[in-house]
Amino acid sequence: AARLGTGTSSFDVTSKPPPAHPGQDLPKHPATEVLPAAISNAGQHPPENKQRRKDAAAKVHTALQSEKQGLFRQAFQQCREALELEPDLPDAVLCTARMQLANGCTSRVAKLLHKEHPKVLKQKPHCVEAYAILAAACESTGDWDDAVAHLEQSVKLAAVQATGSVKPSLDVLQGRLA
Repeated sequence: AARLGTGTSSFDVTSKPPPAHPGQDLPKHPATEVLPAAISNAGQHPPENKQRRKDAAAKVHTALQSEKQGLFRQAFQQCREALELEPDLPDAVLCTARMQLANGCTSRVAKLLHKEHPKVLKQKPHCVEAYAILAAACESTGDWDDAVAHLEQSVKLAAVQATGSVKPSLDVLQGRLA
């Protein structure tokens, strides 16, 4: 057995620690088994996560095509499936919000963006469209103060992003600044 010595004391580094209670061994902590594998795979995405992302992106792509064709129920369902695979996928969240807005579910739009997926309000360039959708939802209910606040926030974020490396699409703001 190897022994380490420091000064006048030493201990055996190859022996097991004494049991917590006589006759009982300490259970192995699960992290001691998982941690080495996690460290060796650091920075890598497991293949199943890549496939889930890929599947979610494909569903969003199909949803956007359905949306362009006016197939809102189909687009909504595809976005829901995409969000099951990738919970905060910004394009799926925004597509879902547009579908809710198109169906007149304005309170659902606010709940979706403010409570269920608030990250999209901070993600660039998606936040510009998210605030524009919130503004449109407020406009449709006659809540003009909130509509103006959301639209101003959208314009502010678009201006900031226009000078950065991530350029937002300003299509969502066309005709809304009058």
